Amino acid sequence: AGSDSDQYLNLGTCLRDTGRLQEAIELYSTRLPQRPFAGAHAFYAHALLTAGRFLEGWDQYEFRWLQEPLLSLRPSLRKPVWAGQDLRGRTILLRTEQGVGDVIQFIRYAPLLALLGAHVFSVVQPALPPLLSHLRYIEVIACGHPLPAFVFIFPFPTLPLSFATPPPPFPAHERWAFARAGQAPIRWRSADP
Repeated sequence: AGSDSDQYLNLGTCLRDTGRLQEAIELYSTRLPQRPFAGAHAFYAHALLTAGRFLEGWDQYEFRWLQEPLLSLRPSLRKPVWAGQDLRGRTILLRTEQGVGDVIQFIRYAPLLALLGAHVFSVVQPALPPLLSHLRYIEVIACGHPLPAFVFIFPFPTLPLSFATPPPPFPAHERWAFARAGQAPIRWRSADP
């Protein structure tokens, strides 16, 4: 990505951040074909998602796999990424990418995988199992514990695209995160030093 690319990304970010969302989207849609690179698609995705253009936004967000840190993770997946194959009687691992926010936001899609006949599980950060342990449609395992055998892997942030997220309200089959009475509070801390 050269300096010209940096300039249009900076301009697009300024437009988005100052509420001129449609101008930012037009800039990205015009410039991306001339100066394509994965980072620009991420900015375009955020603008589209902010504008409520969810299907286009989630589609653009898939370009995240062409840049670090996810680019380096691709070869280590060791199992095929689910691409619509029959899930009846099969186990699928929902994979976290960035943090607890991905899990809390996108776990609402797990019942849709279960409705396709899958046994769904995810390995999550240690603070999350108590928050999500009541869920019937997904087995939540804390990092470091043994994994069951699984056939497919799938990233949490790709779920809205795969299930063609409609305009709000988003799928919410049941309340999926709550603290139990008498449970010690979860201490959240920033990843920053």
